[in-house]
Amino acid sequence: MTFKPAGPIATFILNRFGFDAITSPWNTVYIRKRWIDDETLRRHELAHLAQIKRDGALMFWSILCWDYLVRGYQHSRYEIEAREAEANPDHPLFKGTP
Repeated sequence: MTFKPAGPIATFILNRFGFDAITSPWNTVYIRKRWIDDETLRRHELAHLAQIKRDGALMFWSILCWDYLVRGYQHSRYEIEAREAEANPDHPLFKGTP
């Protein structure tokens, strides 16, 4: 897993959706340069990586896209769980992760 400053393509996507970071399907997290050292945002994105590992990439991306379309970003099951995890370094999603 890698954290990288968002380049032009990632920045375009972040701007389009209003995000500060995005977890890619290939275990890379692209973060706006001003947020690269933000531990809370890093935990949020690490939570997404743990969700992908737990549920599988196909399930994760399918549910995430469905929830964004039907429930909206704030009510997405994965986003709710990631927000809980970002606030709690001892969250179960982080068990067994470095």
